[in-house]
Amino acid sequence: MLKEITGKILPQGWILEHLLRDKHGITGHLGDLCADASCGIFEDKKVKDEIDGSWSSWWPGETEGNWRDALARLAFALDDKELIRETADYVDRILRFQDEDGYMGIFLPNERFGNGARSGELWTQSRLMAVLTTYYRHTGEERVLKALERLADLIVRQYGPLADGRSLYQVPDEDGSKAHSLMVVEPLLFLYNRLKKPEYLAFCEFLYEDYSLYSPDAVFPCYDIARDKATSPHVPMVGHGPHTCEQLRIPLLLYQATGKRDYYGVFLSAFEKLKRSMSLSGSCKSDELIGAYQGKISGEKKEGLQMGECFPIPATGYEYCSTTELMFSLTAAVRVTGQLQYADYEEWAVMNAAMAARRQDGKAIQYLCADNLYRATKEVGDRWDYSPTHTDAAVCCAPNSGKVIPYHLSTMWMTDDDGTLYALYYGPSILQTVLNGQAVEIQQNTRYPFEKGAEFRIRCREAFRQKIVFRMPYWATGCRLEVNGEEIKAPYTQAGSGRGIVLERRFTDGDCMVLSFEAAPRLITAVDGTRAIADGPLLYSLNITEVGEEYFHYDKAPFCDTNYTPAEGEKWDYTLLYDSRRPDEYIREKTYEGEGFEWENPPVTLEAQMLSSWAVPEWVELVPIGCTILRRTTFPTIDRAGKARNDTVRED
Repeated sequence: MLKEITGKILPQGWILEHLLRDKHGITGHLGDLCADASCGIFEDKKVKDEIDGSWSSWWPGETEGNWRDALARLAFALDDKELIRETADYVDRILRFQDEDGYMGIFLPNERFGNGARSGELWTQSRLMAVLTTYYRHTGEERVLKALERLADLIVRQYGPLADGRSLYQVPDEDGSKAHSLMVVEPLLFLYNRLKKPEYLAFCEFLYEDYSLYSPDAVFPCYDIARDKATSPHVPMVGHGPHTCEQLRIPLLLYQATGKRDYYGVFLSAFEKLKRSMSLSGSCKSDELIGAYQGKISGEKKEGLQMGECFPIPATGYEYCSTTELMFSLTAAVRVTGQLQYADYEEWAVMNAAMAARRQDGKAIQYLCADNLYRATKEVGDRWDYSPTHTDAAVCCAPNSGKVIPYHLSTMWMTDDDGTLYALYYGPSILQTVLNGQAVEIQQNTRYPFEKGAEFRIRCREAFRQKIVFRMPYWATGCRLEVNGEEIKAPYTQAGSGRGIVLERRFTDGDCMVLSFEAAPRLITAVDGTRAIADGPLLYSLNITEVGEEYFHYDKAPFCDTNYTPAEGEKWDYTLLYDSRRPDEYIREKTYEGEGFEWENPPVTLEAQMLSSWAVPEWVELVPIGCTILRRTTFPTIDRAGKARNDTVRED
């Protein structure tokens, strides 16, 4: 098992620029753009537990909690004094409003801890607890831990063993709030790992089994990770994507806490099925369901959850919340299992799906995105335009989008009980930590993922001995490691299905390690048989020049909702031409010096030989998918090395 490393990981290069754009974009200003995000629902603006059509009164609690968590993660990632002070002030206010019995939540007295069809209590509390645990991890303030403990003590008395077995899930779930409530297990197990209160663990096990027991009765499809569903290979994933992606880590965390292998088996079975639902860019098909699109099936089928298996063709949507929650679950899998393959999945989703669904200035995202995206407009659907809020749908993806890079940065390095360092992810950054009792700094100089390698420079006062495992990405066909200009034949290690390069030596101030991965562009195939080109950790697309129509302006300039359509004269009707015997002749890499933000001005592109709609061959430039607004990513293909194109024998 791996664990968080002590110290700081500071952003540099494009990561720093990305975070600064988040500060001046959605994450830094969502409270000004959306009333729900800053409504004070956890303070003096508590509400009744009400329902009005499809709307339930718990929604602002989700929005505010997710936004405040994103803002806290951004504050500490940037080490931004202003944002840290704002987060501290928010935490101060939340703690002042904690009731004598420990309650922190969104509901008025006599409205709390229900188990009706749309009970959002535990779900919204889990969002607030995420804010407080983020703050505690970075500050270590005992008052925050004590407040969380008091709330946890109250929660575990409401359902399960300390409440005479009272069920949360016995009343069928109508809108997914109760399934979301399973996520309270995550902060409760965080507290269990520190406080070792057995009632916390007993409650978490009860809640998962209760969720699994009543999953067949739910109206809203969001119970893919229920024990019987997850472990049955013939039951497809069909539920709401964010639910499935977030719940994926719950049996894994229970396995970590209890050591019970059956929980691990649930995770493994669920993940194997989820892989069949992943887009080429690495997210989970979820528009908004993994299974058949909700608007196209009858009510009877919805209620019975009788939806068919999904086929994530390149034009189907994936939700930003799904991408964020899948990233969290994959990193949890790395931490709990120590298997580096999950880091490969996480990196691919972050560098492709997450980047493709945001505008590069950080001021708008798509709620729903697709690998092949020819129009991004409200006419396609309420969730398909670019917006900083998506208030016409739900303000969940906007705050969740701001968690991605802060969280990715915070997990770039991990360690184990033996003190081995694991370089999980590559990118411009500085690790500041303590090794063998002394302060050490490791600066990672690279433009990764736009180059396939990194330089690591050591800063320290005294020499120290250390073991480092560098993740070798799955796409790398080889690796070269140099230390102070001398090539080192470092051994490889297997970590489950993942690979690592092991370096153990005595380090001194100024030591320089250079890691270079070998790889060539490769074809990857979508479920519909079309193909895309990947190179290293990036998926490449044909950029379709877009025209933006700003159809709604917020009071805070320059934020707006925008429809994007292709510019006049743009074309994307191509067929990919290649030769499997000589692939280098049909795909070639081009590098540039590159100035400015890499996601706007990529320092690397590909040229691929394509056939136009008139079957005329031409070289077509492809860019990383995260550098596009509109795009075509997959193409029909012709392999010149294939069998004869016409094997019919004609007789005269």
